[in-house]
Amino acid sequence: MSEVVKANGLTKSYGDFKALDDVNFTIEKGSIVGLIGPNGAGKTSTLKSILGLTEFEGELEVLGTDPRKGRHHVMERVCFIADVGVLPRWLKVSEALDYIEGVHAGFSREKAEAMLAETNISPKQRVKQLSKGMVTQLHLALAHDEEHAAKREVAKMTLQVANSKAEIRRVWNESQEKLKGLIK
Repeated sequence: MSEVVKANGLTKSYGDFKALDDVNFTIEKGSIVGLIGPNGAGKTSTLKSILGLTEFEGELEVLGTDPRKGRHHVMERVCFIADVGVLPRWLKVSEALDYIEGVHAGFSREKAEAMLAETNISPKQRVKQLSKGMVTQLHLALAHDEEHAAKREVAKMTLQVANSKAEIRRVWNESQEKLKGLIK
């Protein structure tokens, strides 16, 4: 299967507002995809649809599965890290590792701990004590199996490259310049 995600006529409405209106796209295996657009453009609705977290109209397949009917199957194979922390703020890092180890058979605690050892995160810290970047690092360590190992490495490199506000601003400004030519 070369298509990881295939959408045909994807539509999502919130009352009279259509966040997604007959959207068609495919994502090929090995692709890196970014969703860019203003608030209300449908970025989050698209991600929620792919993950089976919201109802939608149209056809959508994720790894050959309709996420409405096989959300569990999709979530076993998809690594998703939200841009906002979803871990309880009172949770200790060690407790997060315990939890993931208990619910995901393919999780390697040893590899997660090795990844965390490369950071400033202590197993005794609570999520509320971590910076936003550290929470992201924790989420990456919790990505639960070998299938996601390459994604963790790419994300680690991205975090290392974009480690300052100035660098993030520079990358953002460059992307905005490139987009100006595409959006009319």
